[in-house]
Amino acid sequence: MRTQLHLLLLAAVAAAVDLWPTHQRIAPSFVNTDVVRTVELSSQAYVKASYSIESQSDVDNDVFYLTLSEEEENVTGWIEAKAKGATGGLEVKRLGQHAESLAYLYAIKLAKPLPKGESLTLLVDSVQSHATYPKPAFATQHDSHFRVYEADGIVLSPYETTSQRLRVKAPTPNVRSYHIPSALEALAKDEPAVKSGATVTFGPFKSQPPTATKDFDHKPYRVSIDFEMNIPALTVVSLKRTAEVSHWGANLNIQDEYVVRNDAPELKGQFSRLDFQMSQHARRMSPVIIPALSLQLPSGAHSVYYFDIVGNVSTSAFRPAPKAAGRAARLGPQNAQLDLKPRYPLMGGWNYTFTVGWDAPLGDSGRWDEVNGRWILAVPFLTPLPATPIDQADVRIILPEGATDITVHPPFDVALMERSTHITYLDTIGRPAFDFHAQKLTEKHDGFIYITYKVPTAAHLQKPLAVTVASLIIFSVMWTLKRVDMTIKK
Repeated sequence: MRTQLHLLLLAAVAAAVDLWPTHQRIAPSFVNTDVVRTVELSSQAYVKASYSIESQSDVDNDVFYLTLSEEEENVTGWIEAKAKGATGGLEVKRLGQHAESLAYLYAIKLAKPLPKGESLTLLVDSVQSHATYPKPAFATQHDSHFRVYEADGIVLSPYETTSQRLRVKAPTPNVRSYHIPSALEALAKDEPAVKSGATVTFGPFKSQPPTATKDFDHKPYRVSIDFEMNIPALTVVSLKRTAEVSHWGANLNIQDEYVVRNDAPELKGQFSRLDFQMSQHARRMSPVIIPALSLQLPSGAHSVYYFDIVGNVSTSAFRPAPKAAGRAARLGPQNAQLDLKPRYPLMGGWNYTFTVGWDAPLGDSGRWDEVNGRWILAVPFLTPLPATPIDQADVRIILPEGATDITVHPPFDVALMERSTHITYLDTIGRPAFDFHAQKLTEKHDGFIYITYKVPTAAHLQKPLAVTVASLIIFSVMWTLKRVDMTIKK
């Protein structure tokens, strides 16, 4: 079954890719009349792009192709799009690398074909992880934290672009420098780059023909900005989540195993606990240090535990979700909060491994569908740390023993999905388990895995029957041994 699921997933991906002409020339069905990209720098880079497009054809005018360079594709973990003024989003499909231009294609399906001569504004939001790097690469625990962000100065597009500009917003106005290459300066309509407060604006630039071609080299047009980072730069290197469903206990147990890393400049010299305590007391903590972490847990979370490779960590505080009343209750339940304080502060380049787990009522995430006679379960794919990228995530969901007729719906396309059998105490045939593997995740990936299944009545009785039979066997053995005469007679 594991192999079958793997092959089905690969076949579905291959079929989806074959629908799109990654090897063919893209028709110039649109013109980008104005493109404005705004990048907000934080522990991740949040890119908001506005594409004002005009249709040039009555055919091939229902799909807009978005292209990214290899550098941007490597750091982009999430893309979503919608039409300006519309409520719902548009379908975005990743097509892969174009055979000629080597740019990475994304197809945005418009709500309806755009007639020739009409205009539309597309709002494209994306999240970039590991898009900045520290400069200098080493720092003491008292130093400030500076990073460098690089981006394509002009947008890659298979369409002509009439006007475009790029805005980069740093976390603070302390921008040490910014660089615009001479090739890009020559394309500027007015000032090539202007700094105002914490924002650096590159452009506007002159009209450009299609740049997503094999003859165009985007590297001479890349810009950079050197800025101060006043917030932590944390990365989840690995996350392993296990969610186990129990109908007998009406409980959902979730356990997360984290490996996190501080991506600030690596520590130069020795770490001083005394200096750390003094800066903490004076509230002058350097942003290169991460002294604590915080997690938002479901409102019904209880029996929370937290430990690392040494053992239980007592320097943590769990705050259950407050009982809402009045208007707050109508807005929905609030989250519980778990504040974690590691055994040592995380300096730049340091890792920390820990495990967090909790129980929650099964009724908060599962319900019985009387119409179809099935259980419907919604398990969160992850519980993200605020504004923290996740390099790799492995999620395992363990269903009750005897679950049948199972359907699985992940919140997004995962790299690999497998089915296996999990055997624990008092099990006879084992429990069905599903494993999901994904990479390059952001807080935008915190959707739910929906699973529907049936549990026959006989399966509910399977565990108590196994316990009863085991107890009878033990009793019979003991009763037999008690009546056997083990004495030695002459």
